[in-house]
Amino acid sequence: MTVEQCVHAAQVIQPKVLIPYHFSQTDISGLPMQLPGIDVRLRALQ
Repeated sequence: MTVEQCVHAAQVIQPKVLIPYHFSQTDISGLPMQLPGIDVRLRALQ
């Protein structure tokens, strides 16, 4: 799923919390700004 697809899916589903994972080398740092009203929780992979 691309970042754009993730944003679209979240806009349709409207979750209270979104925790993206399986994003490999994709830059998801801008995701919270694209989803106002949704608590996007970014975690550092170890």
